[in-house]
Amino acid sequence: MTVSDDARKFYAKLMAAHARSADPRIEEAFASVPREAFLGPGPWTVFAGDG
Repeated sequence: MTVSDDARKFYAKLMAAHARSADPRIEEAFASVPREAFLGPGPWTVFAGDG
């Protein structure tokens, strides 16, 4: 498992919890899609919290 895989799984759990989803497919979908493949080259600006 790579660091990206770990980050993807963490993000998936976070999104499913935030959505209060009881459907495990939501978490599985977020965990399986490599969203970083859809971004341009880094470095990227990351915003968290209240912005």
